[in-house]
Amino acid sequence: MHRTDQHRHAPDPVETRRSVSGMGVRIIYGTGVIGLGLYLLWYFGRSLLFLEGTGIVTAPIYDISTPYLSLIDSVNVVPGIYISEHDIVATIHSPQLDQNINDIDRVLVEQSQKEADLRIRYRIANATSQSAQDRLAMANEAFRRLDGKNGESASLVYRMDVYRERAQALVQKSQADAEVDEVQIQLHRFEENTALLKNKIQALNAQFNNGYVTAPISGIIGTNLMHNGEVIKPGDTIVQIYDMSESYIIWHVPAFTIKTPRIGDIVYVHYGQKILPAYVYDIKNIAETAPESSQSILRDKPQEQAILVKTKTQQPSLPINAPVTVRMNYNGWLDAAVSYIIGRMQ
Repeated sequence: MHRTDQHRHAPDPVETRRSVSGMGVRIIYGTGVIGLGLYLLWYFGRSLLFLEGTGIVTAPIYDISTPYLSLIDSVNVVPGIYISEHDIVATIHSPQLDQNINDIDRVLVEQSQKEADLRIRYRIANATSQSAQDRLAMANEAFRRLDGKNGESASLVYRMDVYRERAQALVQKSQADAEVDEVQIQLHRFEENTALLKNKIQALNAQFNNGYVTAPISGIIGTNLMHNGEVIKPGDTIVQIYDMSESYIIWHVPAFTIKTPRIGDIVYVHYGQKILPAYVYDIKNIAETAPESSQSILRDKPQEQAILVKTKTQQPSLPINAPVTVRMNYNGWLDAAVSYIIGRMQ
């Protein structure tokens, strides 16, 4: 009888498995509901804890170009490398510049020929002036004798000849002196114009730097650069350089904010596993389109307030054009928690 009762009250293995399976399903279901609730609570409630928005790392850009139609001989850099100031980044030559210099040389040759003619005229005018001076001296001497006693017995014809000779000598002397003065002025202008044209050639060669394109600053080469053999128009970018000493982050702030960011506010930049402390150093007065904002192709992407952020580290390790997430905590205890996490990560 005892054995029969034990057999009658023994647990059913099927029921046991069903009970265990039901318990597992309830645990999984409960965990999923709790997880979904926590996710929804985090998704909709995090905007009450901190302000978050996408950002992109950038820096002041220097576009190197030339004011002449040119041909790229060689490009000595590739995107992403670091170069120092005055490093040669490319070599070019410009048929337009050569033509401009040839035109100036042609003007100099023509001017030198005219200058040579003027110098000949100057020498002739000097000689004529000296001869006219001697003739005028003799005419003046004859004129003085007419005023003396010897002139009383002179005939009227002789007097007229003396007066005529003196007048012609004066005219010849005045014409010669005027031509000498004018030729001197023209020669002086030619000398100034020649010096100006030669300085222009030197300035063109100095500006073109004999075809060597050098970096005006130290920085990182951008992706926008020309290739060997390309023809560039005036103003086209040959090489693009980012000034990494002034790198910053453009933070696109959503429209909904509890606290509006101000200059000097502490923020945190998230890039992969890195969390970098940063601060707001400028606020733009124009909205921009966030780089990762998704929107229907039938509607324009929304514009968001752009705020400039700089990291507190001296040498930012973030690459140019890297997408990041920027957060600003609304509460001080969150800042303390993030600072503690950053300290533990370092």
